[in-house]
Amino acid sequence: MNKEIVSIIPLALLAVFLVTNLDLITSGNSKDEFTITIHKCATGEKSKLKACPADVTSVWDNCFGTYDGKNGKKNSIVELARSVYQDEVALYQGEWKNDLFHGCGTETIPSRGTYTGQFKNGLVDGFGIQEFPNGQVYKGNWKNNMKNGVGEDTYATGDRYIGEFKNNFRHGRGTEHWSNGDVFEGLFENGARAGPGKYTFADGDFFTCQYVEGECPGRKTDGVDVDNRDRTD
Repeated sequence: MNKEIVSIIPLALLAVFLVTNLDLITSGNSKDEFTITIHKCATGEKSKLKACPADVTSVWDNCFGTYDGKNGKKNSIVELARSVYQDEVALYQGEWKNDLFHGCGTETIPSRGTYTGQFKNGLVDGFGIQEFPNGQVYKGNWKNNMKNGVGEDTYATGDRYIGEFKNNFRHGRGTEHWSNGDVFEGLFENGARAGPGKYTFADGDFFTCQYVEGECPGRKTDGVDVDNRDRTD
């Protein structure tokens, strides 16, 4: 390939990136780009599957049943819960497939709170709502027991994040709403702000920045030294 063409490719990719994120750099108004659609599994809708057998030693398959990890004998589930949640066992009510949580269900684990939503092969997978003991609530997509895809975290303080997740971390595009009215929108990587972002104060002042590992060097906005302002980021 021609060397001149090769050298042009990175510049072309950069141009596409800047155009894609132009609203972050030039706009003073924040807007959420994501809509959370609640799946029926998270609404508590009654299952249409038959009831599971009363005998917990039999295989539960394509049925709806309640399992108490303290008393039951579904060993694969007990060991899964213990390995992930440090010897805690789950109380689960929902659908089953081949002796595994599968379909719609609700699972309660003491240190984690209550999850209502989709399961796949014994794992939280699909859409669901997790209510944590500390008042935090997550509603969105999951993969392999972790937040993955688009979701929304709300906190007891009134703070809120809506955007993309990867393996439980904010990762990709997202917006942080703070209880004092401040808003940040931009890109995240492994839980930290990374790349172009815009921080808007409750009074309308804002600044844009190229974040590096969560930090914004030389933070300035409209001639205002934001380091001397009362801020939350």
